[in-house]
Amino acid sequence: MASLTIPDLITNIQEQQYKASFKKTFNSVTQAAIEIKEDYGSLNNAFSATDPSEQMRIAYCDYMHCLKEFSWNQQGNCASAAILADGTTLNFNWGLTALERDIVIDVNGRKKPNTMGEDVFLVQFELDERILPAGYQGGYYALNAGNGACVKGLTAYYAGFSCATKVLTNTDY
Repeated sequence: MASLTIPDLITNIQEQQYKASFKKTFNSVTQAAIEIKEDYGSLNNAFSATDPSEQMRIAYCDYMHCLKEFSWNQQGNCASAAILADGTTLNFNWGLTALERDIVIDVNGRKKPNTMGEDVFLVQFELDERILPAGYQGGYYALNAGNGACVKGLTAYYAGFSCATKVLTNTDY
C-alpha cells in the first residue's frame, strides 16, 4: 500500500515546488518590469529596437541577474532567452500584438517534464503594458475560453497555457 502512495506524494511535492517557483519568478518579472518602466518611461520604449525580444532579455537581465543569456534566429525571427541563478529559464517575445508579447517561464530549466501548466508557465503583456498570467479573465487564453485549457492530461497544442492564472489564484487543477 505504501508503494502506491509514495509516488503520488513525490508528484504532489514536485507540483507544489513548481507552483512556488512560478509565483516567485512571476513576482520577479513583475518587479523588473516596474523598474524597466521607471528607467525607460515604458516597456515599448525599452523594447523598441530592431530586435525587441533581444532588447527585452537585455533589460530584464539587468534587473534579474541572469547567469546565461542567448539569442538565436529561427526562420527570420530572433528568439531570446536567459537562465536565472536558480535554474529557471525565461524565453522572451516582444511583438506588435498582445499575443506576441510574453515570457515563457520554465521553472526547472531543461529538466523534464517541460510541460505547459506543470513546470512551464506563460506570462502575457497587454498593449497597455499590464503583466498578467495567461488565463486571466478577458485574455486570449482565458480560463473559460477553451484556448489553453488548464486540464491535466489534455494534449492539445494550447493545453496548459491558462494554468498560470490558476497557480497565482491558488486554484486546484
